[in-house]
Amino acid sequence: MKADEVVDMFRHYRHDLLNDIQLIHGYASMGNLDKIKDKLQDLLQKTNEERRLTNLKCPHFTLWLMNFNAQYENIRLSYKVLIQEDLSTFDLTLYATCQEIIQILHNYSSKEKLYNGELILFNEGEPKVKLTFDGAFRNLEECRQKLKKQEYVETIEVKEEKLSVLFAF
Repeated sequence: MKADEVVDMFRHYRHDLLNDIQLIHGYASMGNLDKIKDKLQDLLQKTNEERRLTNLKCPHFTLWLMNFNAQYENIRLSYKVLIQEDLSTFDLTLYATCQEIIQILHNYSSKEKLYNGELILFNEGEPKVKLTFDGAFRNLEECRQKLKKQEYVETIEVKEEKLSVLFAF
């Protein structure tokens, strides 16, 4: 990642953080303690998730994931890290595989729709990632075939307008 891209990522990060702080300030000015507690809890949960992500020691994957929502106009991605291991040996593979899968999904997405996704990183004897997206993708069978060709993909599930891809390393 180039220096200007890192600065841009920090700009987006700061923007989001200031939005959260402004909401908390607004709730405080209205005396709405319950909303303040909820928003602070959300903020603490987000920072704890970021800590777990950075503790994986996967700098390429971490930068890609933390910058994700600024890169795609019609795809939003949240994440959960349910693993507490040093995955540095998987960093570039994790980064490249996620990037390739997202690019395939992006190619089959509709630009007029917003796709909300979640990435869950966990361990079942080996590190695994489950990507799940809400929304209907175009040419679903063709999309599924392209996903199946990816090296680490184990399963692809489609239920109504929910698509899940599971891959392991």
